Amino acid sequence: MDSRKVQFTGGSSYIISLPKKWVTEHGIQKNDRVAIRVQEDGNLLISANVTDEVVMSKTLTADVSDGEILMRRLVALYIEGYNEISISSKSRITPENREVLREFTQQTIGMEIIEERAQYVLLKDILDPSELPFQKSVRRIFYIVEGMLRDSLLTLKEADQKLADDVISRDKEVDKFYWLVFRQFNMLATNPVLMDSMKMTYRNAAKYLMVSRNLERLGDHAERIAELSKELEYRKGVKSVWKEIEAINNETLEILDKAVQSLAAGSLASVEEDMHNLDQLYLRCKAVSKKSPNLEIDEKVALEKIIDSLFRVLGYTMDIQEIVLNTVVDRAEF
Repeated sequence: MDSRKVQFTGGSSYIISLPKKWVTEHGIQKNDRVAIRVQEDGNLLISANVTDEVVMSKTLTADVSDGEILMRRLVALYIEGYNEISISSKSRITPENREVLREFTQQTIGMEIIEERAQYVLLKDILDPSELPFQKSVRRIFYIVEGMLRDSLLTLKEADQKLADDVISRDKEVDKFYWLVFRQFNMLATNPVLMDSMKMTYRNAAKYLMVSRNLERLGDHAERIAELSKELEYRKGVKSVWKEIEAINNETLEILDKAVQSLAAGSLASVEEDMHNLDQLYLRCKAVSKKSPNLEIDEKVALEKIIDSLFRVLGYTMDIQEIVLNTVVDRAEF
């Protein structure tokens, strides 16, 4: 760590010199401006960026035979915070890879094809980060996941295969918003000026990222339950446990709803009460898992997997509740 001596000049100003290496690396010249931000802990953050617009660009080759490889690279750059991605080819970009590029713009928020030629495509982020802050994105993820979990259990009762397929397709929407939260978290790390325009600290952004990750996993289990529901019939053996499974699921979602709201404002007593309620739901789920309804082997295995997913849903909800507890304790006065 470098240290600098504070000097007093002009009768009212305190000054320090900037490290020459840092000045050179950022191309700072005489009369240029730097951004100074007071952090939560009282420390000063000095940044060479004085605006929230920082261009991060990268060039990818489209000369790959596997479209999945190209998609993974695009998603990785998007999550890392790149806002300009150029895709080039030595000959022509194949129709298959052009389809991958179009699919990428559909599965992400803000990325659009700005320029397109035979051997070159330019993707650019047109989203203003302040338009979709962390709170709004996490809330949106919760609403999608809540609907998925409710509908995944409903598919069996109503024998609705189309509803099951719809639940499965909604998982892409969850991924879309989770990638956005992850992306914006990384953007805050590379451009601290964004903290002001997004009204978000890096510390709180980390909490929203952890919550969104757990919500994304809940979406995966909703998708799993919908898939498994196709292997079951809503008859006597299943009916004997399904009502309790639905009740546990609904009560868990009510707690989850309050937890997401409590990230912004919540009472310590309420959060601790809900953690106790989750412990009770876990015991009820354990009791359901010990029941042995009269089913065919393949149906029994499917039901056991659904109950296992319900356990995971409770576990991820508890993880979210612990994040919320840490946040609420930090705000509370004892």
